[in-house]
Amino acid sequence: MGIAVPGDFSQIYSALIAERALNEARPKNVASQHINRYKETGPSGALTLSRFNDIGRADTVPAGTEYQTEAAVGSTGVTITPSRRMKMTLVDVSAMRRRVPGRDIRGILNLVQGGIPVGMATEQINEVAGIVADAIMPEAMQLIRSHVETIEYDTVQGFANLSGGVSDTGNNIQVGDVEEALYALENGESLPHGNFVGQFDLRHIYDLKADVRANETATAFTSDLATILQLRPDTARNGLRGALLGLTAYAHDSDVRLTANAGADNVSAIFLAGEGDPEVANGQGIPGCFAFVQEHGPLLTVKWVGRASSAELILMWPWTVGERVDAWGKTLTFDA
Repeated sequence: MGIAVPGDFSQIYSALIAERALNEARPKNVASQHINRYKETGPSGALTLSRFNDIGRADTVPAGTEYQTEAAVGSTGVTITPSRRMKMTLVDVSAMRRRVPGRDIRGILNLVQGGIPVGMATEQINEVAGIVADAIMPEAMQLIRSHVETIEYDTVQGFANLSGGVSDTGNNIQVGDVEEALYALENGESLPHGNFVGQFDLRHIYDLKADVRANETATAFTSDLATILQLRPDTARNGLRGALLGLTAYAHDSDVRLTANAGADNVSAIFLAGEGDPEVANGQGIPGCFAFVQEHGPLLTVKWVGRASSAELILMWPWTVGERVDAWGKTLTFDA
């Protein structure tokens, strides 16, 4: 790839294409919209999320008495190390040509093969980058959606790592089970906030509705989304199914479903919702049970493959989803 901007060796041609193509993606995320997100790890390639240990309550000291007791201040940290994730596809030359009618296909191929010449004006850089982005846009969007789906999948799979919860193998979930798990979560260690989220398997959502109907506990579960959004306009909308016992209830897609006991049971969870990166970005956000950590942002490379008469697109993105604090979530494992 050629250098796009003289003197700036980080802004390569593929990065300009990525800026245009990747921003158009509309990811479908439900569970992963409630986790912390950290932009980059820095040179180490890993990020350690720490919190201070509890030093106990303040002591009572009589007047005139010299105070000698020192509190041992320490911290507990969890280190999350991103893994390199990649996805590749080919775009046939005929498809590229159809997407940019009126453009010389040889000129487009020259751009793909040789990059943008040094010394080109910013306006020209944006124009040619836009042409190539139009030619490869659908496939580039598919690549980023593949990564986003994996982020969602890994978040749901993380429910299995939570050490506590409520389960009843072979039986349907009931409202009382959710209440028990919520109590266990709140009755554990002190929590930094009370923004819990109920992240349910779709089967469990319908079992809970059936339990409500059978027992006429109409106020336990509400599907009145308009009222929920009116009272909590900041509530995330993807996968929102209603409110249960004061929890916003979400259902993740069946293609990221987590099963247990050889598939006989499905797994849901109640956990502390996270937002932003509270430590890194000057306290912008709130800490949650799970965290998404990336070494750096997605990098899209474009290369011409003559033997295939196609442009090769590779999206490389080093990231992982890790459990931040185990005590901040509880699993719900019930009949599928």
